[in-house]
Amino acid sequence: MLLGLLTVALAATWAGVRARTGGGPIDPRLPAVRWLPVVVAGLVGQAALDRLQPLGEVLVAGEVVSLAALLAAGIVNAHLPGVVALTAGVVANGAAIVANAGMPVSGDAVRALGASPATVPTAGHHHLLDATSRLTGLADTLALGWFGVVVSPGDVLLVAGAVVLLAASLSGMPDVEPAWVRHPRAWLPDHGRPARSPHVDADLDADVDADLGPDRVPAHRPDPPSDVRGKRSEDMPDDPISATASTSVGGPG
Repeated sequence: MLLGLLTVALAATWAGVRARTGGGPIDPRLPAVRWLPVVVAGLVGQAALDRLQPLGEVLVAGEVVSLAALLAAGIVNAHLPGVVALTAGVVANGAAIVANAGMPVSGDAVRALGASPATVPTAGHHHLLDATSRLTGLADTLALGWFGVVVSPGDVLLVAGAVVLLAASLSGMPDVEPAWVRHPRAWLPDHGRPARSPHVDADLDADVDADLGPDRVPAHRPDPPSDVRGKRSEDMPDDPISATASTSVGGPG
């Protein structure tokens, strides 16, 4: 709860400072999240695991399913500010939980808060870190004295990503997705697939121009693929004037 309030406070402060320094007015907008049902399913799964706190194979299976959903959604939304950090945090926490059938908690971090490690159970969704724990670098090892909690590096990434995403939303999230999101295949190599048509190239150029703005549009466009140039050259005569003249001379009369 306290970390959530901290996230909102940091994001609002960032957006306010940006507005006061000329970076843009406060203009709240909801981010255009792709695969929203998958995101909701993954978040509901995470919340259910944290609430019900199942043990053993049930916990690992539920964590893997919700982690896969959030990872896939994070990849397709990677163009949104902060989503890369959010996805990395989810993966880091999920890896620690799957490897240990729960999140290990450092006894030293608990002592740093003035509590006894004996208050942490030795098994369960959160359990005391010991010599058999795996991926201990991703476990709950960071003590936040002001908040009285122990967090993991993944939690830090989650807060950082949420702050960036929320601050960008408060500052006026762009409505238009980047061109590489709207036309993902257009940015793949031409090897192994048919070349794009000139119409698709023109649409893609227009999308890129809209994303870059009038001041950043490249002055020179790359030439179309060789096969497209070949088709154009076959359809058009080398010298249209000569071709027209020969047609007139060879005509009737």
